[in-house]
Amino acid sequence: MLKVGVIGCGGIANGLYLPTLDQPRKGFILQAVCDAVPERAEQAKAKFGARECYGDYRQMLEEANLDQVFVLTQLLHHAPIVKDCLQAGMHVYTEKPLSPTYQEAKSLLRLADRKGLLLAAAPPLMVFHEYQYLRSLLQRGAVGKVCFVRAHSSHGGPERWPSFTDTGNYYREEIATAIPPIFDMGVYALTVLTSLLGTVKRVSAMSGTAIAERHFDKIQGTKPYTMRPKVHDNCMMLLEWEGACFGAVDGSFCMRHNRAPGMEFYGSEGTLYVDSGNMNLEIQSTAKGFRRPAEWHELKIPAGRPKSNEGWGGVIAAHLAECITQGKQPIFGGAHAVHVVEVMEAVFTSSRTGQMVKLKSTFQRQGG
Repeated sequence: MLKVGVIGCGGIANGLYLPTLDQPRKGFILQAVCDAVPERAEQAKAKFGARECYGDYRQMLEEANLDQVFVLTQLLHHAPIVKDCLQAGMHVYTEKPLSPTYQEAKSLLRLADRKGLLLAAAPPLMVFHEYQYLRSLLQRGAVGKVCFVRAHSSHGGPERWPSFTDTGNYYREEIATAIPPIFDMGVYALTVLTSLLGTVKRVSAMSGTAIAERHFDKIQGTKPYTMRPKVHDNCMMLLEWEGACFGAVDGSFCMRHNRAPGMEFYGSEGTLYVDSGNMNLEIQSTAKGFRRPAEWHELKIPAGRPKSNEGWGGVIAAHLAECITQGKQPIFGGAHAVHVVEVMEAVFTSSRTGQMVKLKSTFQRQGG
């Protein structure tokens, strides 16, 4: 039985992870939870059935006898906590990003490899059935050779939704980097596209502050306030893969509403639209097995599990348990996360310098 610990009991933990992390029949239990605000940890323990709760994660690592740890803290707090977990001999899954810098991310991966531990990072979308089906479509040549992709990985800003924690932190550089939307939202499209298309060769990007003032009035237990962020809230990325395949990805906190497909794949024999919200797929293609000349039609996703609207925690814990026991790498493994961190760092560099940036890292795609 694998014992799971959770560091960080905020909104993401309560909504996506904790509800399904205690499943003894599947081989894992929620052993311990921890939060810098002890009351949150106590509430999580009572609500989700954890055996122990802590206000100091280092104490939890020493006392709770854990096998794997979920790091679900604020954006820039992941790397030092991940390092401590690995040094304590525990497998680690962390919310995105693994780290804000490529060099730090590489050092974490080296540490995990040296200790024979699994390192995995969000977003975990490619473990879900819908995304595996999307991968199979492209592998079967549904649009022929993919030549150009477009992806929306944005929303209107974290202040728009109620939260357990201060969403203004997403606009503070010391907590969320100089271009928060690429680490908070752009990372989703970057992770999925690199999983589908492989290693990015070059990056070019633009970013800036488009909305000068943000108002926060939905945070639980906090009085409303207004701030003028100094970080960039709007970013456009251009990516290059092998074979002159290009991509345009937005990572923005300025997209209030959007009816466009979440992802668009343009190939030598057709076009595939993906509605990322409910994973509706529309295609027009001349490829064998997909041909309906001059006609858009919907592709039905076959029945299968797990689905991305299920609780993430249990799906991830089960996948990691399988990887641990069978000696496999996770679909959302550390080397892939390191590459995505390098892409995001290149976005910042390109935006600041106006130059295209060549990437160095590679990874082996997992899962199909």
